[in-house]
Order: sequence, then C-alpha cells, then structure tokens
Amino acid sequence: MIRHPEAERVVEWWFACQSANGDSLFWHTTRQDTYLHVSPHSNHVSPRQQRVRPTYIMNHSEKPIILIAHGAWQRPWHYRNLINRLRSKGYATLVPSLATSGYDDALILNSYPDDVRRLHEVLLPYLSQGRKAVIVAHSYGGVPATHAVETHTVAERAARGLQGGIVSVVYIASLPVLQKGISLYEAGGNQWLTLHFHDVDEFKLPLKRGPATDAFYNDLEESVKVEAAAALCDQSRRPFEEAIRYTMQDVMVPKTYVICKDDRVVPVQTQRLAALTGRARKIELDCGHSPFLKERELDVLVDVISKAAGGSEARSIL
Repeated sequence: MIRHPEAERVVEWWFACQSANGDSLFWHTTRQDTYLHVSPHSNHVSPRQQRVRPTYIMNHSEKPIILIAHGAWQRPWHYRNLINRLRSKGYATLVPSLATSGYDDALILNSYPDDVRRLHEVLLPYLSQGRKAVIVAHSYGGVPATHAVETHTVAERAARGLQGGIVSVVYIASLPVLQKGISLYEAGGNQWLTLHFHDVDEFKLPLKRGPATDAFYNDLEESVKVEAAAALCDQSRRPFEEAIRYTMQDVMVPKTYVICKDDRVVPVQTQRLAALTGRARKIELDCGHSPFLKERELDVLVDVISKAAGGSEARSIL
C-alpha cells in the first residue's frame, strides 16, 4: 500500500473499487468530505460512508500507473469494467472526473487546460515518487491527454533531474490533435460535425438523447445501452473552440491508436488519419464508439494497454 501524497488537496480523484455484493463503486475525495457513489445517479450518503476517507490505494508490484482520460459527456463510471479489469491484472488505475463535463454549471467556464490540470493533479504525485505511467485516452480525452504528456515523458523528466514519467499513450477512437494553433472546431471547417447527436447553446453542447444513445452505444445490448446513456452528463463547448498547442506528433513516446470501425461519433476515416499522422501503432476493432462496454473488445483493450505498459501478460493475438 502507498499513500497518495496529494489525497487531502481539493481535487476530484476517482478510483474504482468493489463492494461486498459486487456493485461498482467510486470514491470521490475532497478536503471537505468523502462519499461513495453507488450509481451515477445516487445522491444518498450514509453516515458511515461520510466517515470513510480512502487515502490509500493498492501498490500492485510497481507496475506502471494507468491514467484514463474519459470522453466528452462521459463519467468515470462508464469505464468501470475497464478499470476493474486493469486492477485485477495488477495495475493501479486513476480516472479523474474531467473539469469540462459534469452535472453542474461550473463546467461552462472550463476548457481543455482545466482538464489537463485534473490529469496532472492525480498523476504527477506518482511520477514524483518515481512511478511510470501509461495514459489511456478515449474520444475527446485525447485532447487533454496529449497535452498532459508535454514535458512529462521519462526522458524529459530525467533531463530536469526528475524521477518517473509517461512511457506510452493509448488512444481509443480519439479526436485527432494534429495541428497546432487551431481548435477542433476550426479543424472541422468552422462547423460542428457532430450535430446529429447534440445541439449547441451559449456555453454547453446539450445532447439529443435518442441520437446520442445511438451514436455512443449503437452496438451494445439494449439494457447496457440504456444504463450507459442515462449516465451521460453536460459538456462545456469551450475545449472544442480553444486552439491546440500540442499534437500527437509532438508526443515522443510509443503510441497506439485503437480504431473503432463502426463508430458513429468519430468517423473511421478520421481515426485512421489520426493514427497515420500521429505515427501511432494501429489496432482496428469491429465495434462502435465504446469498446470498453463490450466483453470481447474489453479483452483486447486490456491486452493493448498491458502491452503499452510492458506487461508480460499481454496475449499473443496482439
């Protein structure tokens, strides 16, 4: 067991755990209070839960830390199967709730640099202890994840006399970050290319619930689709309109891009262009935008991430 050196800071920090009956749970820790989310919709907190303060995580034989940057409109809850599977293989897994998505209006002031800070808040204390890390970026998460790598690879940190560092990045159906000085909106020809599943208001990108469910979860079983769609949240529009300053090409560690060929959010041609231009190793899956919610694809993702982390448990199919 190791102590998280920044556990008492006012930051949102999530990691998955399991209750006695197998329900997925997430700790949300701030200086003011600590409570359990039994589901993405439950606001009930018992007095016993309020008294618990989880300031420790498992030290799984010093394997690289896995940091997941979730997609727009998503919550850490959506990645619970991937988190639990990685932890079962010995990887300590961090999944901060990004600042540009959520259920309250504070997110409207935030852009991708705020998401980068969230990623750094949970990751840098571990790097300072000499730990290595793999970043896993899904969809929009590729934007803050790419920027989070800047100056924090093992080589870059060693050049500054620092320990630890990022050793690899795995992109999953990620938005391409391919040109500095322009925003994702500008890269799309100054138009929103995803209006088939969301609207645009002054500060947010409100979802069209039916079309969004189909876009994110088109190939899932109905019960899984309904549950996942119900947990989707609000999304700030600012990160899509702020100029990019660090691209996939700038990332000087091994990169893997998982292409989802039946994706209705990020077109497969866009994903292939991102993998090619970003000089990433390419893996193609016959699935929609959320492969971590399908059993076979989940197996492949865990193998891809294990290989990126240098794990001997990665299967030969890769």
